[in-house]
Amino acid sequence: MKSRVGMKVIITSFAGRPLNLVLWQGRQVALVDTGLADTVASAILPALQSMGVTPVDLSLVIITHAHTDHFAGNEEILRVSEGRAQFAAHRLDTPWIEQPSSCTREAYGHYVDLGLMTTAELDNSVAVSGQGVHVQQVLEGGEVFDLGDGLELEIHFTPGHSAGHICVLDRRNRVLVQGEAAAGVAQYDVQGRLLTAPYYEDLQVYLQSLALIAGLDFTTFVPSHLPVMDRAATARFLRDSLEFALRFEAQVCDRFASYRHPVTALEVWRSLDRLWGQYPADLGLYMLLETHLNGLVRRGLAAGTLRDGLSWTGSGNDAMEAVAAKTRESIAAMQM
Repeated sequence: MKSRVGMKVIITSFAGRPLNLVLWQGRQVALVDTGLADTVASAILPALQSMGVTPVDLSLVIITHAHTDHFAGNEEILRVSEGRAQFAAHRLDTPWIEQPSSCTREAYGHYVDLGLMTTAELDNSVAVSGQGVHVQQVLEGGEVFDLGDGLELEIHFTPGHSAGHICVLDRRNRVLVQGEAAAGVAQYDVQGRLLTAPYYEDLQVYLQSLALIAGLDFTTFVPSHLPVMDRAATARFLRDSLEFALRFEAQVCDRFASYRHPVTALEVWRSLDRLWGQYPADLGLYMLLETHLNGLVRRGLAAGTLRDGLSWTGSGNDAMEAVAAKTRESIAAMQM
């Protein structure tokens, strides 16, 4: 990525996966996402030093979304900044950032019951997430943070990957820090090897967020877990994100509709093992399947519960095709 005024992308990793964080230095210093607790000493503090500032100069920390690898460094940032750092996150993700232990157990506890996660793994996830910090600036989307020296950060509400996911647009440099609003076709390790399926928790709003991103004015795109992209590469990435989601939706519907009896999410999940020769039947694939099955229930295409059994109805009023068409049109317009 070419040099940008007052901006630095921190390229680091966690648990074998790539991770990008972003720093800005105007009259104020701002950071997007904090990684895990040890990310602060290994990556953030050296980056601050390279910009000629200290941790106590860090005044604003924006969290793109409430997943552990994006906020678990918050407590350490608060400590090294001597309490000066102010935290900002969307209203819908703030509870998890402030109370990660209880929210993590609530969100993932049923995977232990299903045999997809061990109690030890859940306990570790809770421990890694930390105790949480207070979010002083609760966002809705549309806010602009003026850092001085011509640097302005514009907040865009892009839910889907999480309920309160946001992107950050650097107006001066025309850089969009997108977190995981667009999830691509897989999650990869630092060598680029496929680990598991991508994740989003609501298909319809996810596709709407892809369309919103396509309409923003940026030339450089900074995802959390992939290399930085130019606008042309971003258009391809958004298209791939869209087409994967639609292809997976069609696959789930085809499998589900083929059953002549109520079927549990676990039964459908097992049938998807080695999907398209790539995706193992692991926790990541189950989480994605949950998203799609819950969406079918909301849209009236299925009835029942994931655990006790779902029946295909196919009788709902499905607006997904129109949403997909609008998203595809928005992405195509990026290349004009």
